[in-house]
Amino acid sequence: MPKIVADEPVKVASVEGVTEYRLANGARVLLFPEASKPTITVNMTVLVGSRHEGYGEAGMAHLLEHMVFKGTARRTAEDVNREFDELGAHYNAFTSEESTVYYAS
Repeated sequence: MPKIVADEPVKVASVEGVTEYRLANGARVLLFPEASKPTITVNMTVLVGSRHEGYGEAGMAHLLEHMVFKGTARRTAEDVNREFDELGAHYNAFTSEESTVYYAS
């Protein structure tokens, strides 16, 4: 099987200690170093929320948020939970009108 190598992220800007990178798939990555904390927090924000639901789709954004924790074709729900637990991470998600946010600390 060929090895998959991701393209290097491209540095876009750095302002007041916050650095923005762009991935090859168009995703934006913002790094906010916080040296006073012994942990890290990863936050993934998808700019789609309940406002983007069409007629007859009420609750779909929230349902999809929950489905992420139900597993994938490669990882069962138990795998997802175990992997976070092995890292000692607390994780959750929420959906607003404008976005869906997943986070782990």
